[in-house]
This record gives sequence, C-alpha cells and structure tokens, in this order.
Amino acid sequence: MAIDISLERNEYAAGETAKGTLTISEDKDFKVQGFEFSVSGAEIIEMKSDENLSKTIATRTYDESNIFFSKDLSHFLNSIGTKVGDDMLEMPGGITKVPFEFSIPDDALESYEGKCATTIYKIEAAANMPSRLDLSKSLSFTVFNQKRKHMHFDMAIREEINEKTNSGIRLDLEGDDKNIFSPGQIIRGKITIEDSKILPKIRKAELILQAIEFVQAQGKKKRTEIYPNYKEKIE
Repeated sequence: MAIDISLERNEYAAGETAKGTLTISEDKDFKVQGFEFSVSGAEIIEMKSDENLSKTIATRTYDESNIFFSKDLSHFLNSIGTKVGDDMLEMPGGITKVPFEFSIPDDALESYEGKCATTIYKIEAAANMPSRLDLSKSLSFTVFNQKRKHMHFDMAIREEINEKTNSGIRLDLEGDDKNIFSPGQIIRGKITIEDSKILPKIRKAELILQAIEFVQAQGKKKRTEIYPNYKEKIE
C-alpha cells in the first residue's frame, strides 16, 4: 500500500483556498483500522548552546514548538471503503483518489526558515494498518501574506537601534508605525546630530540595515544576525 499527497500549487497566499488530492493505492483489497488526515502550521525553534556542565563543555539543545493553525481533513475520507465492524474499513484494490480542500487563515504567518526558527505548513496523512506497520505521508507547502505588516521581529529591531545609537545622534524613521515595514517598502528617515561639538569630528557616516532573528525557547534567548547586511554610505 502507498499514500501520496499532491496540491495544485506549492505556494498559497493567506486567505486562499488550497486544493489537492490524496491518493491511496494497493494491488489487492485490504483492511485498515482508520485514517488520520490533517493540515497544520507550526512555529518551531531549535537552538544549540555550548555550556559548562559539571566542568565539561557540552552542547545543549533548546527547542519549542507552537501549532498556531490546525484543521482536521479526515471528513473527506468518509465516502471511501466499506465499514466492517466498529473500527475497521475494507478498501478495494487499485487506486483511490480523494479530492480535498481547506482555507488558509487571513492572518496566517508567512513561511520562514531561519537560523534557529522555522514557520512550516504541512499536510499529513496516516493509515492505521491492523497487521503491518502503519503508513504515513506528509507534504510541506509555502504560505505568503502580503497583508501582514511584520512577523513579530519589530521588538528585536527596536532593541538593536537602541543599542547601536550613539550619544548625541538620533535616528528617526518615517511612517505610521516607525518600526514596522513591509517587504519591498522604501524606508525613509532622518539622522539628527544633537551635539554640535561632535559634528567637526565626523569624517563619514555609514547607515547599516540589519536583519535580526530573535528567538526564545525554554527560557533561553538567542539573537542572530541574518546576512547579508545592507550598507549605505552617507557623505
């Protein structure tokens, strides 16, 4: 027996309806105790840290997972097979195709793969076989959301600006929310030199835009610079 999952596309926008097909194939008739079929979106954090444990340096892994979107799709399987007893289905041999669909929430997080954090969407199917190993299959897909203004990285950006701003120099960004920008948006701002005494000492200025991945798992925090940085020289 084999299970396969296919989608019309591999990328979907938030709010769209995704459509696909679950294919179950077997040469001869068979029995199954039940199917599990679902789609989910999860934030997964995994970071490693070298720590001194009992005078020995050991690498410890901190991880957390948060499922923010989950939908049961098993009702699409109600019409296949013949019920035998209370918890057994008899399936015919050959190829059985089951069409399915689901809606992606309007406020869905975008798919993301970083240094320690991942936002992943996947469809999972599993068959509980009574006399052999259970079978399972999963398919990942990408979600993008142009409606969301940010992905909760604005706090890390604010902290980095505060840390890098020197005394006597102030950086102001334009916009309704000065610390939140969408991909592709032009960032405009103003550098103000508040201390006139440092002005003659300035030979050149360099404006650096950094992407910071800030994660936390099991009380452990980590911030990672995502390269490359964007640098702009100011004459």
